[in-house]
This record gives sequence, C-alpha cells and structure tokens, in this order.
Amino acid sequence: IDIGGVTKYADYLSGTGTAALTFRYTVEAALTDSDGITISSPLDLNSGTIQNAVLQNLDLVFTPPVMGSVLVDSTPPVITSITPPADATYVEAGNIDFIINTDEIVNVVGTPRITIDIGGVTKYADYLSGTGTTALTFRYTVEAGLTDNDGITISSPVDLNSGTIQNVGLENLDLTFTPPVMGSVLVDSIPPVITSITPPADATYIGAQNIDFVVNTDEIVNVVGTPR
Repeated sequence: IDIGGVTKYADYLSGTGTAALTFRYTVEAALTDSDGITISSPLDLNSGTIQNAVLQNLDLVFTPPVMGSVLVDSTPPVITSITPPADATYVEAGNIDFIINTDEIVNVVGTPRITIDIGGVTKYADYLSGTGTTALTFRYTVEAGLTDNDGITISSPVDLNSGTIQNVGLENLDLTFTPPVMGSVLVDSIPPVITSITPPADATYIGAQNIDFVVNTDEIVNVVGTPR
C-alpha cells in the first residue's frame, strides 16, 4: 500500500480454502493521505504461497481499485500558535480572549480551558467557540479584586477539564504550545480608593479666603465634571 508516499503492507488475515482472501493493514501513527491510498500489483507472496487444490500458483497480477476516498490521517493535530488578547488594561467584566490556532480542523466537547496567571492568582480562560474549525476561542471575564501591572501569562498545556479536542479521525490534539509574550496585557479590577483627606490649615477663614481640601488616592485618577 502507498499511504501518502509511505509504503505499508496489508498482510493476509483469513480466507484460506475459499475464493475470498482478506488482507489487513492496521494504521500506524504519523501517517497522512488526503487524496486516497493506492495499492500496487502484483501481490507480494512474502515467501508464502497461494495455490489451488491441484497446487497451481495463483496469478498474482490484479487491477488496483480506485480509492480516492479511502483516506488516512493518523497524525495528531497540533497547536500552531496562540493569538493573544489586544494590549490593554482590562478592568472588571472585561473579556480577555485567546485564540488557539491548529493545523487542521478540530472538534471540541466540553469546556477545555487555558490556565492564566494574573498577578500571582490562577484563573482560567474557558473554551467559548470554534469547534469544527482551526481557530478555537477561549475567554476569561475579569473578576473584581485583581491587579497585574507587568503582563499576564498563560501556561502550557491546555487543560482539557474532562473535555476533548480531536480531529475528524478522533485523534487528540497535542495540547502543548508556546505561550505568547503579553507584557502589555494588564489587569486592574481593584477600584481606586481614597487613602486620606488633607484638610485646610488651622486658621479662622474670613470672606474671600479659600478653604482647600486634598483628596489623596492610591492611584492616578482622572476627573470629569465638578464633583464636590
């Protein structure tokens, strides 16, 4: 047999004493043939014999059938890249999306997930969409109380979380990947707070004098309008 340019053999299995002989090849790993396997004439006796009842040898020549739709895919799908979220500071309820790109179409069952480190806290981007394609989207929606000001990180491999990611031949996706660098994907879901109020100086203030208060916060804030 020719399977994508690789020679393999279907060995005799059963049928001696009849007019129908079965030969079998069990597919091994790492083979691909997307345009149909082929077989070649003649049969290879491989030091054996095929004879009739009066010991005449079988004519081993045959016309190979057309097998353009007999395909083989025993090469597991792999992750080719991870598309990271856009550089930004993500606040509470913001969506952080990752796209896992694969080298062939895969189908997802369940809710696999990607492990994320946000400022030393472990969170997960859960599978969201993309089954039946080569681009799977995973999403983490930012919860309150998180800060990461030097870039979130993700770790390999993908966590199947009791699910599956397989190609059409039911071969499992190789879950390992190279994490992208995300030094500018930041998280800040801790709202700023007032740390203190600096009061006006002790004095008796008379007409036209200003009484000023300074509101001190734990991070830079921007003001619109006229709070009071």
